[in-house]
Amino acid sequence: MQVLIPRVTEKLRAAGISGFTGIATVCFKYDILAQTFDFLAGAVVPEGTSPPAGLAVVDIPACTAFQVTHVGAYRHLANSWSTLQQMVRYRRLKTGRIPPFEIYRNDPDVTPESELITDIYQPMR
Repeated sequence: MQVLIPRVTEKLRAAGISGFTGIATVCFKYDILAQTFDFLAGAVVPEGTSPPAGLAVVDIPACTAFQVTHVGAYRHLANSWSTLQQMVRYRRLKTGRIPPFEIYRNDPDVTPESELITDIYQPMR
């Protein structure tokens, strides 16, 4: 992730695309204990934006989702994921077919680590 996200923002800026409101990752497969992830990295861009070479548009359909906001260092995101999963189980909610995703709300290059904000979404049925 630490390699892909800067590449995405560099490509967007080089193509003159501004106004993206956050970096996003879509998590297709993950194992929190092993800390392995199969994911896409991208940015939340205005509708109708054409992607530069090497990037593609991926739409996340409107859905009902359980959401947790993580504040702080990215290295502690697994704690928020664990909390989200425990709350979903406790409430006996059913996850949907749309993969979970994260939206990083501020820039780690200019935001103090303790103030980083990440929204984690688990789509539900």
